[in-house]
Amino acid sequence: MDRLILELYRTHGVELLKERGLFAPGHPDPVATTWVLSFQKIEQANPAAAELLRFCAFLHPDSIPEELITEGASELGPVLGPVAGNALFFNRAIGEILKFSLIHRDMPTQTLEIHRLVQAIILESLNDEARKQWIERFIRTMNRLLPDVKFETWAKCARLLLQAQHCAALILARNLHLQEGARVLNQTAFYFYERARYAQAEPLYQRALAIREEALGPTHPDVATSLNNLGELNRSQGKSAKAEPLYQRALAIREEALGPTHFQVALSLNNLAALYNNQGQDPDAEPLYQRALAIREEVWALTHPDVAQSLNNLGMLYINQRQYAEAKPLLQRALDICEEILGPEHPNTQTVRGNYEGLLKKMEGEKD
Repeated sequence: MDRLILELYRTHGVELLKERGLFAPGHPDPVATTWVLSFQKIEQANPAAAELLRFCAFLHPDSIPEELITEGASELGPVLGPVAGNALFFNRAIGEILKFSLIHRDMPTQTLEIHRLVQAIILESLNDEARKQWIERFIRTMNRLLPDVKFETWAKCARLLLQAQHCAALILARNLHLQEGARVLNQTAFYFYERARYAQAEPLYQRALAIREEALGPTHPDVATSLNNLGELNRSQGKSAKAEPLYQRALAIREEALGPTHFQVALSLNNLAALYNNQGQDPDAEPLYQRALAIREEVWALTHPDVAQSLNNLGMLYINQRQYAEAKPLLQRALDICEEILGPEHPNTQTVRGNYEGLLKKMEGEKD
């Protein structure tokens, strides 16, 4: 029913506001008109509360994490920003809105919800320049809050995902070119990739690449990041022919822009080697894995997780070649690093442990 009402309002907003009792039969004023009057009273009593409603009009209406507002305060403009960044003032602004039931606050989850028709009414009141300003604030806020995607941040990513998807949809629909928007697209796509939701990741990665190429030029390191991510996405789906040129271009950009021993060069080397390994091209993969390991040992501490990844990958290559004696010290060292740095229950630790135990079984089998 809400979607029907929202669509009616979008197409016949003025007429609906003039009609009496359409949404609440018997009520002296239509709900829409009542909400307009309520918004006016809120703006008179607390301008920051009205700005908060305007911001929420651009978000997905459900499960709005309060930290999107409080931790993103610096991006929310001169009126809402100082209030959002102050817990007491923020609660006062929320309280003013709650008097008129224009939002719902769920204290246990620290989330907000706003009715879709309230959003539509607020959007109707804004001119194009104001809408552009609030969308850009949303994008910059989303960019500020989205963390780097890794196992340790999955919970935070999941909490922000609904709003990140909504932000990404706005970027795509409006063909926006903000650099912060490219990162929002990339991080959202990266989370989808990590959860094997490849179809949802691909258009976001592609748009992020297009924005970065246009804004930064074709040889910028951020472009290489997007190329690498698209390569990973294709490799994970078995699309080796598409992945290889993406990896190769990313590697060339990074070597030229960052130097041959940069940690991002090691990442490109590792990923290209993994592709060759998957294709059974061990002679092509081995020197790339070895070079990636050497760079990581030089750049990072010898016990860094990236070093463990390179040790594991090179060890697995040797296992495939039945070079068990060469593989064992690599996997043993990788496992020691993972257990020390990541902990015994981390997914990466469990993967390396499984690889090492599998190797020991193979070696025992050869003795029999």
